[in-house]
Amino acid sequence: MLAAHGFFPDTEAVFQLTHYELEMAIIDLMTSWANGSAPRGPAHWPSIVAERRAALQEWAKHVPPPALGPVPDIIDDPAIVMLWGITRENLNTWLTADGEADGKEVRGFAASRGVVEGTARIVKSVKEISRLQPGDILVCQITNPTWAPIFHTIAAAVSDIGGSMSHAAIVAREYGLPAVVGTGNATSRIKDGQRIRVDGGRGVVTILE
Repeated sequence: MLAAHGFFPDTEAVFQLTHYELEMAIIDLMTSWANGSAPRGPAHWPSIVAERRAALQEWAKHVPPPALGPVPDIIDDPAIVMLWGITRENLNTWLTADGEADGKEVRGFAASRGVVEGTARIVKSVKEISRLQPGDILVCQITNPTWAPIFHTIAAAVSDIGGSMSHAAIVAREYGLPAVVGTGNATSRIKDGQRIRVDGGRGVVTILE
């Protein structure tokens, strides 16, 4: 409705606003119907959407470091280990991972047992999910519940972040798919289209070619 009346450039623009802003945009639309003009002007919402899209594109060009400053003591909290797969030991490993860039193995948490070989598909956002083909191995930074339907398609899952109770680990076990989570750098070590082997019982991903 907002896109059809020129308040948004397209329907996807709705995801650039908070729900409070969305309420304001709807009020603007209703006011424009009643009075013939919107309080914030016709260019207000498209300009906000354009600003935020530009900011997201710029941030996507930058890769943040694995950690900033000293490793905090809270890292040893069991809940953090189970949910995020972050421990003092593997954080130190991630921070010095550059020397392993030529290695053929990527290690993480053994999240769901089984061994599968297949084509790695690097997926870094929801927009790239459509690239997955049946039998591909998902290699991602992290998953959330909106990604659940793709587990029907993939043969295995590998994530940078996550522990034994992370979303990727739980859903992989439900579907009986091998999964290795909390690798720290799988999305940078593995190239899109490479053939890999996922050993979910050992927590090892092997780059085959």
